[in-house]
Amino acid sequence: MLYNKSSDGGSFVGKNCPYCQTPIKPGANIVSCPACGIFHHEDCWRDNGNKCTTFGCGGVINRVNTPTNFTSPSYDARNTQVSATQPPKQTNFYLWALLILIAIAGLVFGTTNFSKSSSITKDTGANSPQVTPTQSPTPTSRETPTLLNNVVRQTVVDFYENVARKNYSTAWNYLSDDWKQSSPYSKWVQGYNNTISTRLDSAEVIGNVTENDDKATVRVGLTARDRESGRILVQTFAGNITVIKRGGKWSLDESSVKRLNYWYE
Repeated sequence: MLYNKSSDGGSFVGKNCPYCQTPIKPGANIVSCPACGIFHHEDCWRDNGNKCTTFGCGGVINRVNTPTNFTSPSYDARNTQVSATQPPKQTNFYLWALLILIAIAGLVFGTTNFSKSSSITKDTGANSPQVTPTQSPTPTSRETPTLLNNVVRQTVVDFYENVARKNYSTAWNYLSDDWKQSSPYSKWVQGYNNTISTRLDSAEVIGNVTENDDKATVRVGLTARDRESGRILVQTFAGNITVIKRGGKWSLDESSVKRLNYWYE
């Protein structure tokens, strides 16, 4: 789906497009992946063959439609009023007659039901029937789990994007208070002293996150390149990241990511 940021509300302005790795600016046309929900610049989406650039995601939009501009003088998108130059519709006599008959039938039917309801209300004896009002089921939104999953996943993606850009102080703010206390910033950032580059290859939320949940799990895959004894060590990792919600904010809380393989370049 194509969005225009000038009317979208700007919720993703400043986020990095995963294709060109540059922030999305206000007013830019962006494409939301139908599979993972990650936002791309429209041009980046087209350059990548109309498909998502996130590793392991198969999201594809073969045709991106440009938002319709409702500025025609004969149509107003806000009130849907027809232009004054449009000729009035001809009145259909039979249609009006049918509508009048339906209205009369509804009036008679409603009056009959009201009379029956009144007779039941007046009977206050022990054997009087009790009328229980029917309650309509509360509608539930099927989009809520998907939207919350995207929020949780984006938290992990943003953390690793800042690590990849060596914005360690910004990445540090994505960690929970417990994680920060167990590993102070000076000690935590030393772990990246020999790191040349890091890359988040995949990130997938396990299960559906609901509004009542304050904890979620994200399965990730990573690749890192480090300096070691004058050589370049390449390592791949995989595992789970536990993400928690405190005060309406999601933060990375625990990591069980382990090394899968390694080799030297």
